[in-house]
Amino acid sequence: MGRFLRRFISALAVVAVCGLAAPVEARAAAASNDNFVNALAITALPYTETVDVTESTPEPVDGCRSEWATRTVWYTFTPESTSLFLASFSVNDYASDGVVAVYVSSGPSGDLTQLSCSDWFPPTVLTAGTTYYFMVGTGPFYDVGTFRLSETAPPVTSVDVQITNATVQHDGLVAVSGTIACDQDSEWGVVTLTLQQGGTGRVKATASLFAYPGCGPSPRTFTVSGYSDSTKIFIPGPLTVTYQATAENNIGHAETQGTAESFLRRTLT
Repeated sequence: MGRFLRRFISALAVVAVCGLAAPVEARAAAASNDNFVNALAITALPYTETVDVTESTPEPVDGCRSEWATRTVWYTFTPESTSLFLASFSVNDYASDGVVAVYVSSGPSGDLTQLSCSDWFPPTVLTAGTTYYFMVGTGPFYDVGTFRLSETAPPVTSVDVQITNATVQHDGLVAVSGTIACDQDSEWGVVTLTLQQGGTGRVKATASLFAYPGCGPSPRTFTVSGYSDSTKIFIPGPLTVTYQATAENNIGHAETQGTAESFLRRTLT
């Protein structure tokens, strides 16, 4: 074998060895619940999972934002009691970058009936004993998202205010008490009172007072106090109370307003 041929064969061997030794890019495995048939069962709420959809594949389910459901995973949930539930799939803290589609099986063949397809699953009543299928995912630009499913309180739809007492001290400090109640528990319950005392054409004693008692089905009491905003001080006698109240929880908002005629009583303080 000639010297040139030996060198050529040696060079080929080096290239082959280097090629075999070249690093291979590691690819993440698809999530175990990549497909509908392997949907992950949720057994306790609230449920939160951060999932990598890098290698996930789309399920051939029509009608749900196909441009934003190119990589999806599946979950199932069967509520034990009929209640209101909320679901979301957020990417970089933005629910609008993910997709949540909810289905029920319409028969033994496994056909799915779509209930919702959006950026999130709005508060919806789910029926006890019915199995729901959640397809969540994202498009080609994001790899990781967080799926959340929780039971939520019904929305606040009504709020009521009652004025129960009004007193005034000798120096004009007025105190007004009342109650506020909502049809559902509310993290935010605010009462604004505008007080006015004095007839037409006269300088009036006025005050604007605020209370933050929260709100719920059981009436919560509040008491606010303050001095007149004008040169006229409050004295014992008739008092007009104009009120506004706002209550809200994470999915509902309610307001009320009205006027109550009260009477300022002198306290011994």
